[in-house]
This record gives sequence, structure tokens and C-alpha cells, in this order.
Amino acid sequence: MGEPIRIFDVVGILGLDPRPGSQIAPTSSSVNFKCPICNHKGYTLNVNYQKDTFKCPKCNSKGGAVALYSLVRFNESYQKGSARAKETIAQLRQELYGGSTPTGPQRHVRSTTPAAPVIRQASDEEKNAVYNALLDLEPFKLTPEHRDHLRSRGLSDAVIDRNQYRSIPDSPYQHPRFSKETEAAIQNLPVKVSKSAIALGLMTVAALKEKGFNDFTGIPGFFKVGKHWCFYLVKGILIPTRNERGQIVCFQVRRQGSGLRYMTLSNKMLPGSVQDGISKCHVVSSSRVGGDLTCSTRIMLTEGPLKADVIAALSKEPVLVLAIQGVNVTACLKPVLDWLKANGVRTIYNCLDMDRITNLNVRAGSLALRELMAANGFEFPAMVWDDETAIKKLQELKDLAIVNQVPLPKKTGNPFTYLCALCVALEEAGIQHTEKSNYWPSRSKGYDDWLYYIRSH
Repeated sequence: MGEPIRIFDVVGILGLDPRPGSQIAPTSSSVNFKCPICNHKGYTLNVNYQKDTFKCPKCNSKGGAVALYSLVRFNESYQKGSARAKETIAQLRQELYGGSTPTGPQRHVRSTTPAAPVIRQASDEEKNAVYNALLDLEPFKLTPEHRDHLRSRGLSDAVIDRNQYRSIPDSPYQHPRFSKETEAAIQNLPVKVSKSAIALGLMTVAALKEKGFNDFTGIPGFFKVGKHWCFYLVKGILIPTRNERGQIVCFQVRRQGSGLRYMTLSNKMLPGSVQDGISKCHVVSSSRVGGDLTCSTRIMLTEGPLKADVIAALSKEPVLVLAIQGVNVTACLKPVLDWLKANGVRTIYNCLDMDRITNLNVRAGSLALRELMAANGFEFPAMVWDDETAIKKLQELKDLAIVNQVPLPKKTGNPFTYLCALCVALEEAGIQHTEKSNYWPSRSKGYDDWLYYIRSH
């Protein structure tokens, strides 16, 4: 099996940003770093060197040394024993030991290389111009397969075209021959990127240069390979994230064949790339992309741009929907909340998935959002739907509580709040009440799912 992989060494090769004044040594108990997974502004990632574990309370990421490496390097959850896990461990050992397993104790020596300069993000106007030009490129045309998937979510062709979804093309099997300089730059990248993906990224930049774009500094998704700009591509559906003015400010990708199905398109750790603040709040209205407050009767908050787009398209009433990239990725909300407050809005509806009632980890994120809303002067009432499922689950869990002699909570007269209280009581009694995959049925888990279900039945 070789030398054990220590989280101290993994932290070293990932170049994590420690809390100022931290004593970093293999003998340290634990150290807090900025979390590269959720990009929270604080030093929320706690790494325990003695237990070889990590945990971030803001995004609920946790695990061991290889799990940390997999999340940061590849945006992938680590599944022990899988074929992908073996590849991840092999790559990690390659980075740590140059492909050979050490025979004696290893000690990580912190790099004395000066930190890379902080690259400020370009303005929303600059990002929007480049991203729209990219979406106009022929290789990014939406494939029939991806169009069918979007239709299966309830979106019409007119909405699909208006929202400008695109398909990230396959990397060419035969990539052009690189110069020696470019080959060396590829080999020296801190994160492994296939040559075919780099070839496609370089071709994308070349096409954008023909449209008059030459400098991609500060635009998430672009990085440097030697002296050349390149675009970072991950196969899947490209989903625009827009600000309240309808400008594209970042992308989310619905990935294919990955445990991490949705990811914000970024290229952190690569030369010349934007490192922080990449995730943005998505804003969409029933009437148009971006925020239209003139006719919206309700303003909602959900998780995920595509989910927001479906809600806006299928709602019977005119709505404005906000979407964050993850329940703990909230730093991006402030400019949107400021815009809403300036326009007299004081109520935003909690439209997060219904497993916030039965999954206490999700509920914790929902409660944290409610506190954030209150701190910014907003009411955050919860929307609920699918009474039938709530009543059915309530009866199942009441029977489970009685069998295990768990005292039933006081009745509230509302099946949803009572169900939530019952889940809390069972959890506190140490009783597993719901299988992970069954916190809420897929037909109505999200409000987008529910709108499509009632429309098609």
C-alpha cells in the first residue's frame, strides 16, 4: 500500500491560505484555512493534522487527506474503492513523490516562492461581452441531447433559446502539435489538464480573438498556458448565471458522468486565473432574463441557476427568482439584496428544496439563510408544497417514534412544521429516520420539480 498519505502534505501541494499567524508544522494540532471549496470569506476550513481530517462548517465538506485533494483539485467527491478513487490516489502520489513511494518519513517544507499576485475580476460588462461572444461560437451550439434534457425539465424551445444554454464541445481526439514552450508550460501546470482539453481551450481563445477579444485578465474560466490564454472546459451543459441587469457574470456546468453534477466553471490554481468570488447570484424573471420588478408578484430564493430558470418559466404568477450556487455560498447575495432593498423589496420567499424539512443538515443551511436575510432587513417566509407527501411521511415517522418510545412533539396544526419537529426529535434520540436518498420524493423535491409535475398530471 506504500507510505500513508498525510493531510499535512496534501495541504502543502494545494497551497491553501492559512489564518495569519498560524503555526504550520506536522506536530500542530489543527490549523484553519480559507476554504477553496465554498470560497467563504473567513478561515472556515479546519484541518486536523493529528487526525488527518478536514471540515468546513460553511459548506459541510469533510473527510480525509484524499477527499480534500479530490474536492479541491477536481471538484469531485471521493468514493473509496472506486476506479476513479484509484486514479485520484495515483495522481496525488505523483504530485507528492514524483511517482515513487518514499521509503522513509516525509516532511513537507513550505514553499518560499512568492505568492501569485491577486487578480481582480473584470467588470460585469467586460465578462458579459466575452461570455456572449463565446456562446456565439459554432462549436458551443446546443446538442439535441442537451436540448431534450432541458425540455424534460419543462422548458420550451423559446425559453431554452432565450436563456442561451450551450453544450461544451468534446475535446478533439487529434490535437495540434504544441511548441516546446507550450509543452513545457503544460507540464508545469499545478493542476493536471489534458492536452486535448488545452487544445480546445486554445482554439476557443483563438476564435474569440478573431472577434476582437485579446485580453482575458480577470474573467473566470480563462488561464495562462505559458504566454497563451486558454479557456477551461468541462464537458456538459453550459448554464449562464446572470445579474439583475441580465448580464452573464459566470457559468455553471451540468456535468456528465460525475458525482458532482453541478459546478461553477472556474480554473482556480491555474496561472493567470481569478481565485476568489467566482460564484454569483443568478437573477431571472418570468418576463425576461435578469431582474424585472415591474410585474413580479413574488420574489423567491432557490439553489441553482437552472432550477431558478425552470421556476420562472413554469410559474403561473409573474415571479422573480434568485439562485445561489449552494446553500452555503451566500457572499454573492449582498449586491442583489442591496438592489432589492433600494427598490422597496422587504420579503423574499424561501424556495429551497423540501428536504430542508427532513434533512437537518439542509435545514441548518436554510436557517442560516433566514438569519442572513433578517440581518439585511428582509422577511424570509418558507414556501411549502405537496401536502400529500408531508402527511404520508408524518404518519410513517410518528409510527417510528412510538415504536422507539420517542416522545411526540406538540402538535402545531401544520403538517410541515410538525414533520420538521418530529425529525428533530428522532435525530436527538439518535434514530435514523430517513434513508439519504429518500428525504423527499424527486417528483416534488424542488419547486421546479413540483411545478413540472402538476403541469404534466
